Amino acid sequence: MWTRMPSSDAHEIELEPFISPPAASPRQTSSELTSMSHFPAFPSVRASLRNSIDPLRGSHAQHLQHEAAASLTDIEDHNVLGVNKLDPHTPLACYDAIESVYEEPMERGYVDGKCRRLLSGEGKRWRFKLFPSLQDLPHVHKSSGFDGSDSWVDIAVPCSVEFAGHGQPLYTNFIYPFHCDPPKIPRSINYASCYQTSFSIPSSWSGRRIIMCFEGVASSFHCWLNGEFVGYSQDSFLPAEFDVTRFVSYESVKEAGGEGEQEGACMQVLSVQVYRFCDGSYMESQDMWLLSGIQRDVVVYSKSQEACVWDYFLLSDFDPSTRSARVTLDVEIRRDWADGLAALQGARREEERGEEELSLEII
Repeated sequence: MWTRMPSSDAHEIELEPFISPPAASPRQTSSELTSMSHFPAFPSVRASLRNSIDPLRGSHAQHLQHEAAASLTDIEDHNVLGVNKLDPHTPLACYDAIESVYEEPMERGYVDGKCRRLLSGEGKRWRFKLFPSLQDLPHVHKSSGFDGSDSWVDIAVPCSVEFAGHGQPLYTNFIYPFHCDPPKIPRSINYASCYQTSFSIPSSWSGRRIIMCFEGVASSFHCWLNGEFVGYSQDSFLPAEFDVTRFVSYESVKEAGGEGEQEGACMQVLSVQVYRFCDGSYMESQDMWLLSGIQRDVVVYSKSQEACVWDYFLLSDFDPSTRSARVTLDVEIRRDWADGLAALQGARREEERGEEELSLEII
């Protein structure tokens, strides 16, 4: 994988490989990602480096100011890979009890559960409208989301919007489909796909940490929950997660109707604005069909606010002479998560994040 770095000439770019993304922050920059390129992707190494690369500290702070509203400048700023995104981690499932592990095996893919809601898939249709010009994007209202979404058409999610009859699919091998002037994208060829859906979460989730996960969106997007700006992400083929705990509404409660909703369900409105191209399209335009939209699942899930496993890494050391192996398990545990707003304002400290490392050797 490659990341683009700014150079002295606005029309030239330098390419430098990196191994693993570091911990994310309110605004994740490509320069911070590249700073990890010469270190192995082991949790113990990442943890020791976290203070030195934390974008909430040091010289990068000017790029990391939290914004209460989405900014179109994000899609042409090669220093910005995400706004308010959570750290990348090993795929994990969350269960309320040991028995649920056997009832909801991960090999079945994402399914609704007591700690998880699948917002996409068979039978799930969202409201949709394609906006040919980025100058005509809809206004986002508090609580209700996009202006005029009631008159929009329905679309299946996940799905490339071009395959659903909106926009135009493009194929390219080594020639860019637009004038090459990185990081700029010609507005004449760029358009936005606006999605909106309503969903419910159990009222029993109150007091838990709630995460919104987009498995894959091309090429970049801003999102809102209940009309409140959540964040931005680009990289079409990696998940993007956001902590939406403080945006969730528990006021609108309907009678229990679904499995796991014994205490009623609270309605939420999710709005997503997807851009056909962004500055990352210069890296993703390589001998492929250029398609856009929400192309993979969207999931909302909850974790314990007091303590939870956030990431783990297994490292094995095999000795052929003795035919024995030592397996080391590094586990990142988060406890007493700092309040999301305080973290965005730069008040996050290592001890507030409550991160611990646990090493287990199996002989």
